[in-house]
Amino acid sequence: MNPITRSMVLLERLFSAYGSPGFTESAENQYILETDNILFYFFDEPEQSELYIQADIAEYTATETTEALIALLKMNHLWDATEGGIIGLSVENNAFTYTYKIQYPLVESDDYDEYLIDLLPEIIRCIQYARSKLSDF
Repeated sequence: MNPITRSMVLLERLFSAYGSPGFTESAENQYILETDNILFYFFDEPEQSELYIQADIAEYTATETTEALIALLKMNHLWDATEGGIIGLSVENNAFTYTYKIQYPLVESDDYDEYLIDLLPEIIRCIQYARSKLSDF
C-alpha cells in the first residue's frame, strides 16, 4: 500500500471514529478535522512516508509577553505522552502551533488506525493544556 492510500485509509477511520462522515481535503494532500474546538490539519509527505498532524494553539499577538512565549516553548518537554509533538511559532498563520509527525511504518503491526485514534485524545489534551497555560499570562 503506498503512503497516500495508507494515509487516506487512516484518516477515513479516524474521522469515522470521531463521528465525521468523511475528511475534507483543503489542499493537495491536506485534510481537515475539527473536534473539541480544535482544528486539525493532516498532511502527507509521500516521498518521506510521513503524515503530519498540526493544530493551532493560539493566535500570536504583539501583546504576548516574553514570559508567556518562553513558558509556552518550554512546554515541549511535556509532550512525552505523544512521543514527538512539538510547539512552535507558525509564521504563515501567525500562531503558536502543535505539530506531530508520524513516519511509516510505525511498528511491525499494521494497526495504524488504532494508533492514530488513540493518539488524537493525547494531542487534544496537550493543546488544551497549552491553551490554558497561555491564558494565564
